[in-house]
Amino acid sequence: MPQKPITEQEAFAALQAGNEKGLDLFFNRYYSPLVFYATSLTNQKEVAKEIVAEAFVKLWAKKEAIEECGKVKPLLYKIVHDASVDFIREKEKSIKRAANLRIISNTIERSSLDALIEVETYNQLYLLLQNLSPRSRQIFRMFYFQKKAIKEIATELNISVNTVKTQKLRAIQTLKKYQSSLYLTVLYSLIFI
Repeated sequence: MPQKPITEQEAFAALQAGNEKGLDLFFNRYYSPLVFYATSLTNQKEVAKEIVAEAFVKLWAKKEAIEECGKVKPLLYKIVHDASVDFIREKEKSIKRAANLRIISNTIERSSLDALIEVETYNQLYLLLQNLSPRSRQIFRMFYFQKKAIKEIATELNISVNTVKTQKLRAIQTLKKYQSSLYLTVLYSLIFI
């Protein structure tokens, strides 16, 4: 003769007494709806199954504290809801951390590339300046690197303002002549480094 199915109230009494048959009834009745609920929150069925399984472990741990049978279902849904929300929050934090890491990584890569370009450009500019006469090179450095005015350079070097202008113009013309080789050299260096 088939056994009479256990009622939810009888399952609750068994659960509180520490009998796993009580837990089995609640598991069989609520597992699938809870997995569906957790999946709707997390969008990940496997994660939802883990959350629901953990909810039943927590239910078992709290079995003596549950006052009445009608509180089992709401407790299970609350446990699943809270665990799903925690999962979502952690996932969002993880996504933010990954995004921040990408930003930092891109910034570091960009900074490294910028520094490399700057160093290579200055190196090539230094080499180009070697093509200038010593006086033109000195005037060029004073005007462009030290940001001195033409009159200030003339006074400091004890030469005329026109001489400073002429030497500066010669320096620029010489550098323009080598300008294309500077860009090609920098580009070549960056490609093959």
